[in-house]
Amino acid sequence: MIMGMRAQFVIPVLASILILGTLGLSQNAFAFTQGVCGQTITASVTLTADILNCSNGIFIGANNITLNCADHLLTGDGTGDGISLFGRTGVTIENCDVKNFALGIFLFGSSGNTLTGNTPSNNVDGIRLTNSNGNTLEGNTADSNTGSGIFLSNSNGNTLEGNTASNNFKGIELLNSSDNNTLTGNTADSNTNTGIFLANTSNSNQIYNNNFINNPTQAFVSSDSTGNVFNLAKPTGGNFWDNFDEPSEGCINTSPADNFCDGPFIFIDGQDNLPWTRQDGWLVQPVDIDIKPASDPNSINPKSGGTVPVAILGSNTFDVTDVDVTTLAFGTSGATSKHDLTDPVVYALHLEDVNSDGFTDLVSHYKQKDTGLASGDTEACITGATTGGTAIEGCDSVRVK
Repeated sequence: MIMGMRAQFVIPVLASILILGTLGLSQNAFAFTQGVCGQTITASVTLTADILNCSNGIFIGANNITLNCADHLLTGDGTGDGISLFGRTGVTIENCDVKNFALGIFLFGSSGNTLTGNTPSNNVDGIRLTNSNGNTLEGNTADSNTGSGIFLSNSNGNTLEGNTASNNFKGIELLNSSDNNTLTGNTADSNTNTGIFLANTSNSNQIYNNNFINNPTQAFVSSDSTGNVFNLAKPTGGNFWDNFDEPSEGCINTSPADNFCDGPFIFIDGQDNLPWTRQDGWLVQPVDIDIKPASDPNSINPKSGGTVPVAILGSNTFDVTDVDVTTLAFGTSGATSKHDLTDPVVYALHLEDVNSDGFTDLVSHYKQKDTGLASGDTEACITGATTGGTAIEGCDSVRVK
C-alpha cells in the first residue's frame, strides 16, 4: 500500500519539474509574497506568515540560497510537495513545519544542501532524497508520516545527524543503492513497522551512536545490501537498542564502566558488535572512581548515619578540576554532596591524590541513607558533568549491608 501511494505522486513531482523549467525567473526579478502557495524562490527568504492548504508549497529555484520558515506552518492538501529542490546545490532549508503533503521536503538530483531544524509530519514521506548526494540532514524531526520519516533512494554520501524519526511507518529507510551514507546521533522511536530499513543493494553505510526505541522491528537489512557497519571500535561503539539493554534481553555487561554489552545485537542480515547499555551512552564520558578509598570491600550501610567518600580519579586524560561540582549525584537516589564544594576553601580541602599516582583526585562525601542503595546492590555510580557540559559517569563495586 505504501509503495502504491508513493507511485501516485510521480505525476505531481514531474509537474513540479516542468513548472520550474518554464518559469524562467531570475534572481534579479525575484519577488516573494508571504502566505502564498506554489511560489519559486530564487533568493533567500524568511517566512513571516504561514502558508496553508497548498497542492505544492515552495519550489527552490536557485543555488546557494536559504529558506528559513522561522517555525511557520506550510500545509498541504495531501498531494504534491511541501518544499522541493530539483538539481540544486548549496541550499539551506531550516525551521520549516511541513504537514500533509505527499512529500514533506523533497530533494531530487540535488547535492551539497543542508536541511536543519525542520519538522515534517503527517505527510507520506517526511523527507525524501532521490538521486541526491552529499547532503546534510541535522536536527530534523520527522513524525507521524505514513511512509518513512526520512527516505533515501539511490542517494549516496549523505550525513544524517541528530534527527528524530518517530511514529512513522518506517523511521529511516535507505533503498535502491543508497551507499556510503553516515547516520549518527539519530533516534528512531515508536515507528509502526521498522526503525531503520536498508534494502535493494544499499551498501557500505555507517550507522552508529543512534537510539532505536520501541520499534517492532528495530533494524532490517536485505541480503543484497552488504558492507553496512553498525558500530565502530571503542570508545565510539555502536547503537542503543531498547530491546537489548538488560541481562534478561541478552545484554550482559561485565565491565559496567564502559556501558557496552559484552555480546552483539543480531538482527536480520546484520549485527551491532558494540551495543550500548544506555540511551545516548556515547554522550557520557566515563571516569574512574574509587568508593571509600583504601577500603576493600566498599561496604555501605544505608541505615547508618555515616557518610561514604567517593573519589573521582584524575589522570593524564582527565583533569578533575574540570568537574562542575554542582552536578554531582551519587547512588540510585542521586544523593548530593554533604559539603558545599562551591566554597573555594571547602573545595580545596577535597582535592587530594588518594591513589598516589601523581594526579589530583576530587573527593566528595554522601550520606549513606540518601544514596538509595539497597541490600544486594553490587555497584554504585556517580554522575555529573564537566564545566563544558559533557556528562560524566563512574562506577565502582560495593557491598551493601
